[in-house]
Amino acid sequence: MVGFRNVWIVPLDGPPATPVTLVPNGAVWKYLDNGSNPSIDWKQLGFNDTAWASGPAMLGYGDANGSLPRTTNSYGLDPNNKYITTYYRRLFVVSNTWGFINLTARLQRDDGAVGYLNGIEVFRSNMPIGPISYTTVASTAVGNADETRFYLLPIDPLSLRKGTNLLAVEIHQNAANSSDIAFDLALQGERLQPPRLGIARAPEGVQLSWPGYAEGLNLYSASNLVPAVAWNFVATLPVLSNDLRTVTLPVVPNAARFYRLQSP
Repeated sequence: MVGFRNVWIVPLDGPPATPVTLVPNGAVWKYLDNGSNPSIDWKQLGFNDTAWASGPAMLGYGDANGSLPRTTNSYGLDPNNKYITTYYRRLFVVSNTWGFINLTARLQRDDGAVGYLNGIEVFRSNMPIGPISYTTVASTAVGNADETRFYLLPIDPLSLRKGTNLLAVEIHQNAANSSDIAFDLALQGERLQPPRLGIARAPEGVQLSWPGYAEGLNLYSASNLVPAVAWNFVATLPVLSNDLRTVTLPVVPNAARFYRLQSP
């Protein structure tokens, strides 16, 4: 807090958030390591990967700066003409997409990687620009400490969907005689704490309010809480003032009303 005579500047804390891990390091991934060119659908949620193998990360082959992979991938029969690209898929579930911020992929890659969330490219690391195929080589060779380094790559939280999500990652080598590859990934973020819904009497009705940071939530009302409850959308738009969203509604005579906030 800083004071200048009768003017006071008070620093405001951001809205409270809780760390969330959607995919942990060392997770089990499905993978394709036979040197083939999968169909473009491989990065889509509905793709059938039942024929793919699976294993826990770190995945790869060789000795990535002293660390051996937990799951060994194949590079083919010729050590001087190894497969350039290996493909990985991982499903995860998000029960509620509201309030996610600072979504970040922690990526270990040797040499290059392209990542997709629900079919949309969300990061490209040490890879050339333009179209990518199964023969595209990484931009540079990775060595020494960079083989086990985790790169932090921001992802738009709006790419998440409620229910089942898919992370798809392709790892590319810089050359066909690469000595090792390595892959692991954690998807982490923060979720804003659910806002409290305040209620107070107003001169002409009842006033409901909640924090301004709670974007994307709608107000719903019900006349009773007997299952199954019929929650109805409140069409009155909130007014945002002093970091508070406020809705004023008329009082229903001789009746009870219940209110809650929820995603559309």
